[in-house]
Amino acid sequence: MRHLRAWQAECVAHAQARFLAGQRQFLAVATPGAGKTVMAAELARRLVAEGDIDLVYCFTPSVAVAAGFSQTLSRHTGRSMAGVAGALGRTFTYQQLPFLGEDCWQAFRHHRVLVILDEIHHCGGQGPEGNRWGQQVMAQILTGARFTLSLSGTPWRSDKRPVTSAHYHDSQVVPDYVYDLRRAIAEGVCRAPRIVATDCADIQVESTRGPTQHFASFREAFAESPLAYRQLLTHPGLTRHLLGQAVDRLAVLRRRTPDAGGLVVATSIAHARQLIRCLRDDHGQRATLVASHQPDAQARLAMFAQGDSPWLVAVGMVSEGTDIPRLQVCCHLSAIKTALHFRQVLGRIIRCRQGAGEIADLFIIAEPTLVGFAQALAQTVPEQEILVQAHFESVTSAGHPSPPTVSAGIDVVEETLPPLVSLSGEESSRRVSLTLADRFFQEMVALQSDLQRA
Repeated sequence: MRHLRAWQAECVAHAQARFLAGQRQFLAVATPGAGKTVMAAELARRLVAEGDIDLVYCFTPSVAVAAGFSQTLSRHTGRSMAGVAGALGRTFTYQQLPFLGEDCWQAFRHHRVLVILDEIHHCGGQGPEGNRWGQQVMAQILTGARFTLSLSGTPWRSDKRPVTSAHYHDSQVVPDYVYDLRRAIAEGVCRAPRIVATDCADIQVESTRGPTQHFASFREAFAESPLAYRQLLTHPGLTRHLLGQAVDRLAVLRRRTPDAGGLVVATSIAHARQLIRCLRDDHGQRATLVASHQPDAQARLAMFAQGDSPWLVAVGMVSEGTDIPRLQVCCHLSAIKTALHFRQVLGRIIRCRQGAGEIADLFIIAEPTLVGFAQALAQTVPEQEILVQAHFESVTSAGHPSPPTVSAGIDVVEETLPPLVSLSGEESSRRVSLTLADRFFQEMVALQSDLQRA
C-alpha cells in the first residue's frame, strides 16, 4: 500500500465510517494539487478488500484525467480498470454519459458499485434544470450506485447552478470533508502561492470619439475608457515585461532545481505563437505549444512533463488533473476571468515536490477581477497575507529613473509600452497608448511570511 498523506488517510477513514453508517454519497473537497486521485484510489481499495463493493466506475472531465485515474486505481487495487472480464471496473469522461449503453447501467442493478465523480462541479443542477451531465448523474448514478465519492477542488460553478449531488446550507456547499489550502501549505503538500499583479500608473487612451484620457491604473482605465482587458493581452510591451518577470523567476528556480518549469496560459493559437516568439526572441527561451485541438496534445503534454524544457505555452489545456509537478511559475494571459479558471490555473503550479517552503509564482495583469480573486485567496490564509506595492517616484532630467522606493525586496522595472492598436470591429478606430515611464508599479499578494525566500 502506498504511503498516504495525513489528510488522505483521514478522509478515507471518514468516508468509510460514513458509508458504514448508511450514508451513500460523500463529497470530499481538497485544494487543487493535494492528491485527490490517490485518496479516491485508496478508498476504493479498502472497500474492495473489505467486501463492501464489487465494481468501481470513475467519471472524469477529460480523456487525460480518465487515463491517469485508471492507472492510479489499477496501481492501488492491483486490478485492471479496462472494463473487460475480470476487471474491477472502468473509467469514463462525463461527455460519454449520454451515450453509455444499457449494459453499463445494468451493472448498477446486479452489483454493488462505487462511483467516483471527479471534479463534480462540471455537473450542474440537481433536477430538471441541470445540465446534461448533471441530469444523467442524478437519474442514473446517484439512484443506482452503492456508494458515490464526489471530488472537487473548486466546488462552485460560474453559471451559478448548484453542483450536482452536493448538499447546501444558506446557498453554501456543505462537504463531508474539507482539506483547504491553508493546511496544505502548512503540511508541505502545496506550495505557497505568490501572486504578482502588474499595473501602470501612466495610461493614455486616445479615441476618435473624444479627447485623450489619462489614468493612473488599469482599474480606472477599464472603468472610464474604451480600454479592454483583451487588448492588453496582445500588447507587445506589456506581454514582454510580464514574460520577462516570469523568465527571471524561473531562472532563479532552475539554478536550484534544473527541471523546474513555467506555464504561460494563452487565449488562442495565434496569441500563443506570439508569446512563443517573445520568449524566443526577447528572452532566449524555448517553449512547447500545447493546444486542446491538437491530435497529439496529450503526448506533447506527457513529453513536457517528463522532460526538462523550461516553458509550456497552453491553450485550453489548463484543466483539473493536469499533473506536472515541475511547473512552478505561471504567466496568466488568458481572456477568461472566472474564479473557477483562476483557481484551475493556480492549481497547475502549487503541487509540492520537495516539501514545505516551496513557492509558486503567478504573474497577472492588474485587472480588477483577477486582483479580487487573488485577494480573496489571500484571505483564506490570513496570518500569511502580505500585500506589497513598489513605485518609481520620479525620473531625472537625463531620463534615467531615480532610485525607486521598494518594499520587501520586490524588483521594480521601468518600461515604455508602444501604442496599442485594436485590429477588429468598431474598436478599429481606437488607439490606446500605455506608458510605464516613471510610475510603473506592482502589487504582490504573497501567501507566505518571508518574501525574500527563493
